[in-house]
Amino acid sequence: MGREHVLHTLRLAVDDAVAGRGGLTVLAGEPGVGKTRLAEETWDYARSRRAAVAWGSCWEGEGVPGFWPWSQVLRSLTDGDRNPIVDDLAVAADEMNHLVSEVTTVVRHSPGPLATAGQERFRLFDQVARLLRECCRSRPVVVVLDDLHWSDASSLRLLRFVAQDLRTSPILILGAYRDVEIDADHPMAELLGEQTWCQHLRVGGLSQQDVGQLVAEISGLKLSDSAAETVRAATGGNPFFVRELAGLLADREGLFDGPMVNGLPASLAVPGGVTAVINRRIQRLSHPCRQMLEVAAVLGLDFDLEVLSAVLERPEEATAAQAAEAVRARVLVRELWAPARFRFVHALLRQTLYSRLAPGRRVDLHARAARAVERRHRDNLSPHTAQVAHHLWEAGTDPTRALEYTIEAARQAMHALAYEEAVTLFARAATILEESSPASAVRRCDLLLELADAQLATEDSAAARKTFKEVALLAQRAGAPECLARAALAVGNVYAFGVLDNLEVGLLRTALKALPGDEVKLRARLLARLAKALVLTSAPERRAELGEEAVELAQRTGDPEVLGWVLLDRHIAIWGSAPAPERLGMATGIVELAEEIDDRDLLACGRVLRLANLLELGDIAAYGAEIHLLEQLVRENRMTELQWHVPLLRATEAHIAGRLAEAERWAEYGLALGRRVNHPGIDRWYMAAKSLLKLWQGRTEDVELLARQLIERAPAVSVLRTALALILAETGRPEEAAIELERQGADGFSRVHRDFTWLVNISCLAAICHRVGSRSHAVVLYELLLPHAPYLVRANQVGVGCGGPVSYYLGLLAMTMDRPSDAVGHLDEAVATSERIGAPLFAAQARATLADCLEARGRAEDRHRAAELRRQADTAMRALGVRQILQPPVRLPPPRPRSAVLRREGDYWTVQHSAGPTRVRDRIGLHYLCRLLAEPGREFHVLDLAAPRDLEQGVPSAGTGPVLDEQARTAYRRRAAELEEELREAESFGDHGRTESVRRELEAIADQLTAAFGLGGRDRQPRSDAERARSAVTKAIKSAIGHIGDHDHVLGGHLQQAVRTGTFCAYTPDPTAPLTWTL
Repeated sequence: MGREHVLHTLRLAVDDAVAGRGGLTVLAGEPGVGKTRLAEETWDYARSRRAAVAWGSCWEGEGVPGFWPWSQVLRSLTDGDRNPIVDDLAVAADEMNHLVSEVTTVVRHSPGPLATAGQERFRLFDQVARLLRECCRSRPVVVVLDDLHWSDASSLRLLRFVAQDLRTSPILILGAYRDVEIDADHPMAELLGEQTWCQHLRVGGLSQQDVGQLVAEISGLKLSDSAAETVRAATGGNPFFVRELAGLLADREGLFDGPMVNGLPASLAVPGGVTAVINRRIQRLSHPCRQMLEVAAVLGLDFDLEVLSAVLERPEEATAAQAAEAVRARVLVRELWAPARFRFVHALLRQTLYSRLAPGRRVDLHARAARAVERRHRDNLSPHTAQVAHHLWEAGTDPTRALEYTIEAARQAMHALAYEEAVTLFARAATILEESSPASAVRRCDLLLELADAQLATEDSAAARKTFKEVALLAQRAGAPECLARAALAVGNVYAFGVLDNLEVGLLRTALKALPGDEVKLRARLLARLAKALVLTSAPERRAELGEEAVELAQRTGDPEVLGWVLLDRHIAIWGSAPAPERLGMATGIVELAEEIDDRDLLACGRVLRLANLLELGDIAAYGAEIHLLEQLVRENRMTELQWHVPLLRATEAHIAGRLAEAERWAEYGLALGRRVNHPGIDRWYMAAKSLLKLWQGRTEDVELLARQLIERAPAVSVLRTALALILAETGRPEEAAIELERQGADGFSRVHRDFTWLVNISCLAAICHRVGSRSHAVVLYELLLPHAPYLVRANQVGVGCGGPVSYYLGLLAMTMDRPSDAVGHLDEAVATSERIGAPLFAAQARATLADCLEARGRAEDRHRAAELRRQADTAMRALGVRQILQPPVRLPPPRPRSAVLRREGDYWTVQHSAGPTRVRDRIGLHYLCRLLAEPGREFHVLDLAAPRDLEQGVPSAGTGPVLDEQARTAYRRRAAELEEELREAESFGDHGRTESVRRELEAIADQLTAAFGLGGRDRQPRSDAERARSAVTKAIKSAIGHIGDHDHVLGGHLQQAVRTGTFCAYTPDPTAPLTWTL
């Protein structure tokens, strides 16, 4: 009634699913509006269309197992252990066991490898999706998920995962939820934001006409239009409320004796009358029945008769009689599949009953309920642990038992991959422990580490990092170095690209300092991890020392697992500084150790490292064989979270072989797989696989856009900016590319991170350098690249993406330096290497560039060879459908000088920058300016600048004595030393709030001491001097800069921007365009 349009839409959705066009449809509306009834009608229609149907209901409150609605759905679809579909899914035994324990009784058991939390959950999600696809092979499938607003977050994530593939499958999932209970923080909000594959249907209230008709059918009372409108207004047209009110009207007994409004009892004819309707209905039941229902409300929306009788302390027969009374009154309904179980007809009834309980009675009933559930299920309590934990938490009378049950429930949730539920329970357990046993610091550390693991599993890295910091502080106070070490190692599991993690580094150093000398295994792991964590620092020697010490310790332990993971961290730590053959040997050692201990995760890491090193060494045959081994490992061990590696590796393999269309298909497939598992680095790997390919094809717009997006996410990663600069250089914007070259080459490219991106970064800079014709940078880059001449340019650490032979880039640099003979030698080697590895694209590119080089050299004997090389290159490029990239250099305006002169010579100063040398008459502002230029970044108090000149001229002081006496100065110095130590500790923990607080106090002390001391430690006089000096110094500096600008406007503009005046003066040039001053 009143639902014709919605029902028609739902039936069309079923028809679409039957035709193979499935999807997700959700019904939204307030409680009692008829969502479940519409779902039931859709269920019946789907059955009439010969669809397989399954129903899963979410449960209100806590104590519910993870994935509860999906458990019901899978039981229904697989028909327990009798459905042959389950037998077809033998490989899914472990995953399916998390949802339906009965499945393992029929599925051939094949345990999988240990995996991370994210890997485990992805496998589970993938297998559920696969089971649904298996089910719809013979007929369409319609799944109803009711009351999604009560769903656990894990179930909603599974729904979101499954729903992505529905549009091309004969599967309809129909969800229903209360929109009034969804806010921005609710787990449903993310699902509802996916407008592209989710159809929303809102179910509103009934119209006045429908309300009048419904009341007439139930009560026999024909309402006037005004009375029907009164009922509609009072109930909002909510069918449940209308039915309840109509039921009372049908009895009429006593209702019409009081005041009337529009022909209805006044108590029912105003907003808020709904509560009166429910309370009146409950009051009509017997007192024992009402008591029974109040206790049942504590147990939840549905409950077991035996448990209810135990809480009531009544015979089960008496409780059954009272339940029967409630069934007759349409308050309860008996579950057909379990006659001893009942549920409330509507959640609003249960909520109303629960809200009537006094706080003290609630506490008592929850405590009794916990004991009753324990007794009822003592032979198999594990599935009911969360329920007992919930009641004990609500009771709050037995913290010891509440703690143990809550921890066990949290661990069960982790095992069931219900990570969000595990986070809630671990956090609650930590609260219970803190309130009941505040002295149990070590135990709390252990508990918080489990909480952090759960937070990482939900991909909430910010919360996990906060928890790790809390563990570190607790462990330090409690003297628990092992807990501190575990926290330090775990922080490294938080994915971070291109960022030096100060928290991780600080924790690792603190843990190493606190660890006893006999803890060799942990020390080895910590040292190796610290070496890895420092990969973005300019200290390759220190990383190498840490790694060597870690390997030595790990070898002493005789533990192959420890040695394997230490080698992995060391490999990453020394990637940019160790030669490829050494790294290949290390990766091979990791593989051998992993095979020895059957650690498939370590094995996968080792194989990935071998792939990267084999590609760099140019052993393409071994590279292809290793791809096959990784693919086999991923497939046999159901490592679905690593599946995206294989197509991207295949894309690189096809790219090298010149099969561009195939390479593009593999890359797109890899991107899709990576995004499906939400891998945070997939866009970078995709870019590595396709950027050079697209440059060859002349399709640069999307690569440029992707590069800019990646730079926004990781602005500190220099290789991303270099890649963008190379794209700019190849698309007619060499001036912009030159800016990046200047920025990274300011210190001889020493700031380029020596990590796995170093070689590709330097090679791309070499290409840019050639394009813009920068000879000075070419000299430096040539020396950096020369030791890598025999190798190929590998784009990243997983062996995806290849930039061709390093010798090609050496040839470009030699051309830029006007060393044609060297260039020819390198380019000949590039052609030979490309031919050896079967890379026609790289060979054609090298031939074309070699032809340019021979033509530029201008020898008579070179002309014929250049023409033949050009012909071969053009033929190959036409056949492959590509164009030449890394074109000959362009002429750019000469770069601005990177040095300047400000030097006093008698009564004049020599100034030199872009406009040639000039002389400026001596003035006091130039003295001040020279002091600032001598120490860029340092702040000078105006009295420090003015003091030397004033003393020379014998200017008397206007003060009346020292600003601070000796005792005050000593106290300030002592406090400053304490704060320096505190600052180092805060920074080591990454505690930004504490760090800023300490810095502010240090700055305040510095201000006091600066105000108290002048140049050379002399006592500073009171504030009147400083005020006069500030005005004089500022005026003098600005006048000096103005005179410099009159002769050299470029240098004058630079100084205007870089010099700050005031009480404190400083010269702070732009770090991307610094000047070297001769003073």
